[in-house]
Amino acid sequence: MADGTVGTVGTVAKPAPATALELLKPPIYWLFHSWRLFGYIALLPPMLAYQPLKTLALLAAYTSVHRKIWWQRGVHRMFQFAAAKTHRFVNENKHLIKDDKRYLWCLHPHGLLADGWHAIVACNLDSFDDNGNGPPDVGRKIALCFAPIIQHVPVHQEMYRNLCCSSDRQSIVRWWKTTEDTDPALIPGGFAEACFASSAERKVEYSYLKGRKGFVRICIEEGKDIVPAYTFRLNWMYRTPRSMRGARARLSQRIFVGLIPFFGYMGSSMPLHEKTTTVVFPPFEASSYSVDQVDEAHEAYMAHLKKHFDLNKAKYGMRDVEMVFVGNDFQDDDWATRALQSLGIIKKLKQNAQSRPLRSRLSQNPSQKSPVATSRSELAMLRHGIRWARPGRWSSTVTLRWADGAFLPKYLRENTMEAWDNSSKQRLDFGIPMDLCVTGISLETVSLPDFSGPAFRLQFSDGHVGHFPVPRPQRSMWSQELQHQKKRVTWGATEASNIQEELTSGSLHFKWQDLQSDSTRSTAKRWIEAMHTHGVAMVSGMPTDENIMKRFSETLGTYVLPSVYGETFQIKSVCDPNNLAYSNLGLQMHTDLPFNAQPPGIQLFFCMQQADEGGESIAMDGFAAAESLYQQDPQAFELLCEQPLLFQDVTSEWFLSAEHPTFELNGDNASPMTPERLHRLNFNERTRDSWRQWNPDNLQQTAEVYQALQKFEQLVEERSRYASLRLMPGEMICTDNWRVMHSRSSFLGSRHFVGAYLDWDAVRARWRTLSSIFQSQWNSLQN
Repeated sequence: MADGTVGTVGTVAKPAPATALELLKPPIYWLFHSWRLFGYIALLPPMLAYQPLKTLALLAAYTSVHRKIWWQRGVHRMFQFAAAKTHRFVNENKHLIKDDKRYLWCLHPHGLLADGWHAIVACNLDSFDDNGNGPPDVGRKIALCFAPIIQHVPVHQEMYRNLCCSSDRQSIVRWWKTTEDTDPALIPGGFAEACFASSAERKVEYSYLKGRKGFVRICIEEGKDIVPAYTFRLNWMYRTPRSMRGARARLSQRIFVGLIPFFGYMGSSMPLHEKTTTVVFPPFEASSYSVDQVDEAHEAYMAHLKKHFDLNKAKYGMRDVEMVFVGNDFQDDDWATRALQSLGIIKKLKQNAQSRPLRSRLSQNPSQKSPVATSRSELAMLRHGIRWARPGRWSSTVTLRWADGAFLPKYLRENTMEAWDNSSKQRLDFGIPMDLCVTGISLETVSLPDFSGPAFRLQFSDGHVGHFPVPRPQRSMWSQELQHQKKRVTWGATEASNIQEELTSGSLHFKWQDLQSDSTRSTAKRWIEAMHTHGVAMVSGMPTDENIMKRFSETLGTYVLPSVYGETFQIKSVCDPNNLAYSNLGLQMHTDLPFNAQPPGIQLFFCMQQADEGGESIAMDGFAAAESLYQQDPQAFELLCEQPLLFQDVTSEWFLSAEHPTFELNGDNASPMTPERLHRLNFNERTRDSWRQWNPDNLQQTAEVYQALQKFEQLVEERSRYASLRLMPGEMICTDNWRVMHSRSSFLGSRHFVGAYLDWDAVRARWRTLSSIFQSQWNSLQN
């Protein structure tokens, strides 16, 4: 389980010899997990037809006892016996859920036979006896708001009793207004979301939230925030057909019954697996939006849900899964849908106005003041989904359907082929006015040494005529950067041992021979990507040459970044060292050179000679430790983001000094201070200068900084977070000096390492030249 887990439901134990009671578990399990098949209801018509008296007697007997506490407790005990014991509940964000506030709990995804919260209630006896409908770690009662029919389904109503109601606005608000300790919970995706749940989907997790804004509106109107809870691997418990998912989802909403044919183990309702985890995400502040901002709040909530899904998916077995939001506009494109459409049984889903091609929109709205395509080139531009205008007949914007907005005339003017030098890829024209207009446009086929294809011939009001290539339906080059192509993967105590194995013989281990012989430089590209994603890599099989650092940087296509210690530096134990690195002592975890205005980006340690004993190289992910600090104490995290600390390096030859906060963030100051914005870590207690930074006028702030540093240092000292390697001659460990801290253990005997630095700007520049995505974008947009 992840660090900081405060709640667990169910444990995994070694199998014991089967008892007579255990032998009864499979049929009982099958029976009590079949309630959403409406098996009981489906049997009523034939039972009434063939045995009416006995059936009515059975219904009367059930009606007389189903509200008795002894019956409800018995049903729950049976469900607790049959339900999965491997379900886990993780509430690392409990400190963010204020005791004096009321929330709407949103449970994701819907799942099939049982959602994640259902498993929590089934497995937790205390939640039943205390009538709380949830794990004790929540600290409040939870009322489950479902489709109206669910609260009347046998077994289900026994499970939730009086803490169950319909998911309409009146029922939800009632819990806030009439109780002091009960929060409502609902599943926003509903039956429609269950239509997309299947164990066959291992790359996509569908969330049916597009257009479903009612729950957000309720929270805005009532001034309440939302607590999302996500159950990972829930959709993988059963297999469902992919045919007509969108149509079934839309129909399910109309008739309030899920049209979800599914099957589990051997075609039964027993699940294919039971290893699920419900994780409580940080609250979403819906109350900060006004009623006229429902659309913005809904988009922000979906972004909030996806962000925390991405942060947690690797921990809970869904590393390569992407969350995709769908809604009523989902277009089915399977064999069954196409067959029914060809027979006229169902119609194609109508597209909304924005999703239809421009030509279709123009023809269906003749009153709209838009261009009338008369020439062949104009028709071609309509086929590319482009519209334009100038004063009177046209306007001064050009819009691409795939883009996020319109192109300004100045943007088009400075990005025509003629405005750039072809060899240097640098701009030639400057001082372009903002009041520029596009006065003419046509489509031509251009043939140049570095570009051949369709381009727009644009005429501008300043007299310039140039060609703008027809862009491909891709996002901007900014979105193709390394940080957007490869997501950062943090690793803490639970993942450190795996990182150690990957460094030794896995995806983070690289061979010098492969780097040297790879003519395509794909190995160098993978090394750069590994340094970005995990912040650490190892290279083996290198010659024991003191000039090896320069050779390594040239192999990558970059250069060694010099420092005051030179291009490279020899790490040997000496008498009276000016840096503890030149002793045989063990070192605390740290990043290098925080006393520089910009510390170096990548650190290289190459082993020339290993010590007789000790001297292990140790690395830990500082960003993961920062995330843990944020979860445990957000105020301490924010203080270390805001408060600059002074670092120094003093010798007889230089006096280096610089100020940095412990955590440097990306983005503007108005954005929330969260670990997702981490840009650089500056942590080196050996070189932190507290004396010159002492402020006698604000001792309280000094105490708070010390306390925050102490909390972070306690996380840094957790050895379970360490990945330790004993390098041998010819091996090198590489660390991201802006993220991964390093140290070494004390040693005996002679030990000789060579160190050097690389510049992240130069390394990323090299990655761009090796990236086919960037090259194709550059050629299509700039040549």
